Amino acid sequence: MRSRIKRIFSQFGKKAPDAIFINYGGVRDYSFFHVAGFTGGSFEGSSAIIRADGSCTAIIPQLEENTAMKENGRDKLGLDVFVFKTGKEHIGMLRKELKGVETLGLNYSSLSIASHNRIKKEIKAKFVDSGEQLRNARLIKDGIEISKIKKAVVVAENAFGKVIDGGIIESGVRERDIAAELAYQMQKDGATQSFPSIIAFGRNAAEPHYATGDAKLKRGDFVLIDWGAKFQRYCSDLTRTFVYGRADQKQQRMLELVGDAQEVAFDLMQEGIDGAAVHSAVEDFINKTEFKGKFVHATGHSLGLEVHDGKGLGREKIGLEENMVITVEPGVYVKGIGGVRLEDDVIVKKGGIGKLSRRNRFFEL
Repeated sequence: MRSRIKRIFSQFGKKAPDAIFINYGGVRDYSFFHVAGFTGGSFEGSSAIIRADGSCTAIIPQLEENTAMKENGRDKLGLDVFVFKTGKEHIGMLRKELKGVETLGLNYSSLSIASHNRIKKEIKAKFVDSGEQLRNARLIKDGIEISKIKKAVVVAENAFGKVIDGGIIESGVRERDIAAELAYQMQKDGATQSFPSIIAFGRNAAEPHYATGDAKLKRGDFVLIDWGAKFQRYCSDLTRTFVYGRADQKQQRMLELVGDAQEVAFDLMQEGIDGAAVHSAVEDFINKTEFKGKFVHATGHSLGLEVHDGKGLGREKIGLEENMVITVEPGVYVKGIGGVRLEDDVIVKKGGIGKLSRRNRFFEL
């Protein structure tokens, strides 16, 4: 954890605050788990104080005490842990730990107005927004984080394979039946869903963020499956699209185009490349076809403690760096017909990328 915390403070240069306060309260700041390292428990209402020397103080409610003490000792997290029973005790611990702190970093993007006002009332310090530094530090994954994301990918792919090979995809099956089976298989394999799966049949696949429903599968339908696993808090995010039965000419064209667009991104991505340039290249590639304007979202996003874990491959400039884990997910969506999205998880390397997800993109059922 110390190296992660030091990387956060290195983002400030010479203007680092004396300490940073991270609140996992009303607005959940997942940076709490980035610096504390807890994999179990809920930790609602907890907070952490980190300093430039890499130290971390976790202030947690009594109901999380057993989990915190077990993990801190077993996993050698190196935390100072304080346990409170009441809100008054929590404030008292914060005052004590922050005594003498002149500048205190806060993550304004993950802090409610009520929490901010309470901190200002109780802590006498100059406050600086540390949200950008926290997000940037989290973009670069260390070995432990990468191993957990890899496991989340394996669990997700195994679940998908069991759904495909298990005969559940047949005429009349409902979208939510497949979603339930995916969740069940991931749970059996030691993980949970990283988000509610999107299962879209036919024209429903034209909605990128379709809410899985009761539509029944019939031959000739697109089948879009967007799902992911969460293993020890770290997420995977994958999408596969195919046609149930034989694809018609337009469906086949859409499938091939999206596959080719993904290869455009793969070929460009490496350390030092601008993520916005990758997105522009993919968008331009699709817009030169008869599906101009049918790619309506970013090419990808960072993965980690959250499914959308910071920046990604969109219009915002971002220099790709080694050990960023990013999804690559071009798509085309045609109202009344359906949509195709293909999403894989990759890790940025010096001379290219490493593909974390490996199942075949195209198949027939």
